[in-house]
Amino acid sequence: NDRMKTLLINPPFVRYGEKVDIHAEEPLGLLYLAAYLRENNKDVALLDAYQGKPSILDHDGFYRSGLSDQEIEEKVNEYSPDVVGITCMFSIFSKGAHDVAKVVKKVSKDILVVFGGVHSSSFTNLVLSDKNVDMVVLGEGEETLLEIVEKLETKEPLTGIQSTAVKNNGTLLSHPHRPLIKDLDTLPIPARDLLGMSTYLND
Repeated sequence: NDRMKTLLINPPFVRYGEKVDIHAEEPLGLLYLAAYLRENNKDVALLDAYQGKPSILDHDGFYRSGLSDQEIEEKVNEYSPDVVGITCMFSIFSKGAHDVAKVVKKVSKDILVVFGGVHSSSFTNLVLSDKNVDMVVLGEGEETLLEIVEKLETKEPLTGIQSTAVKNNGTLLSHPHRPLIKDLDTLPIPARDLLGMSTYLND
């Protein structure tokens, strides 16, 4: 079995025409995903590309708060993942997530790019209209992402996975939601050791 490496990315905040200064909060959803993958013996790393950095005018009138495309590219190259999971919670900041997807595919077309988060679940068609996004995880991601990684490792096709949506010859293929995890206490505690937490402790 080839061990697959997964990199989870919290994208920079990118917003048109106005500065975005948001208090840095740890990307808790990704920390839970990372912990769950790790508990199931998967190789996982986490990149917080936002990191609470102040916003700067990027280009074309967009303000960006977080790492530059070049810095993200270096990190992706360095870890050389098979799967990249990108969270996109808010529609207003979806550009940052799509920018990351583009950078990942520039590093290698073979990396599987998976989107998750509220925006991705709500506007699945729109998210998948980006050629750099391969799949969307709908709703809770823990079990779904694990299944995606396991299927890649055993070289099974990534079809029919519950709670995923993919584009198939231009049509949206959505698979029914898996039941929610009933007992959240069964989830491992967030993998905070994967992040330098000092970023989040400074007010």
